[in-house]
Amino acid sequence: ADTDLVIRLANPSAMALLAPDGSPSSIEGLTVLQASGNTALDDMARRCVSGNGREEAEVMLYGDEPRRLLVHAAPLSLEDGRPGALLVLSDITRLKRLERVRQDFVANVSHELRTPITLIKGFAETLEEVEDPAEARRFLAIIRRHADRMASIIEDLLTLARLEGPERGILETSSVDAELVLARAFESLGDTPADRGVSLTTSVETGLAAQANEGLLEQALVNLLDNAVKYSSRGAVVRAEAASDGDFARFAIRDDGPGIPARDLPRLFERFYRVDKARSRELGGTGLGLAIVRHIALAHGGDASVESREGSGSAFFLRIPRYKPRSLPHGPASVQTTSPKDDIDTASS
Repeated sequence: ADTDLVIRLANPSAMALLAPDGSPSSIEGLTVLQASGNTALDDMARRCVSGNGREEAEVMLYGDEPRRLLVHAAPLSLEDGRPGALLVLSDITRLKRLERVRQDFVANVSHELRTPITLIKGFAETLEEVEDPAEARRFLAIIRRHADRMASIIEDLLTLARLEGPERGILETSSVDAELVLARAFESLGDTPADRGVSLTTSVETGLAAQANEGLLEQALVNLLDNAVKYSSRGAVVRAEAASDGDFARFAIRDDGPGIPARDLPRLFERFYRVDKARSRELGGTGLGLAIVRHIALAHGGDASVESREGSGSAFFLRIPRYKPRSLPHGPASVQTTSPKDDIDTASS
């Protein structure tokens, strides 16, 4: 910008931030205030032109999509000797968003771990003064329960870290029979459904198989089934289904639970997000189960979604690429002699 704060030169990145159509003519020749509509940016340029030296500040640029900029302003001597200003704009919107996510995550982890730690410490201190063996056993059971809760949270966090790590791109997959993996997921629930008076039913398309890591797929289904059972009332039925959906195998877990308010649906697969925080902790949830389901789906190139209406139950969907057997050549078996080139062509087909 020159002495009059008129923009004389702007690079493509600056034009992308400030120019409505991304063309130089749309901002070159305008003042800083006209181009940006931001008084803070205009003031920084004005102070530089006045000889106040270098400055650095964060400013908000409002428009169709608000952006946070880190601005470096420095005095610049123009060709005719008049003072000008050089403004370097860095778009840090995404960095700030990631920073907020990190801060929220740390706060959530701290809160989730602080509660069981406080309870363990309190009951351990009380246990030192207890002489009644029955009372001591009761306190030990409480301590063990909260220690198990801490272990579950840590294990879930480690699972998420593995799913987000570099090894995600080298996921080992094979043909996984849909009916078999659902049966194993049912077994993993143990006595929980019977203890809560909930029945489980299945409906699986004949011969359906997914191209998946069997352990991860089973874990995702266990998480969904466990949620459905926990939030169902006694006598309810949880239905597990699997069917083809184009190039995907779609698993659906349906329940007749309390349903989910529409305002909570977009955030349901976020870490530590709970619709009913008190009830979730009471039922032993870590707040990470659905986040793990989503990351398992993404690691396979699939997706996870939910349909629900408050008071009408919920349906969670997990889509995993469907297994497609390689086609074999038809006709009678024969012995053929091939050249090296034929071998290469065959291997790359």
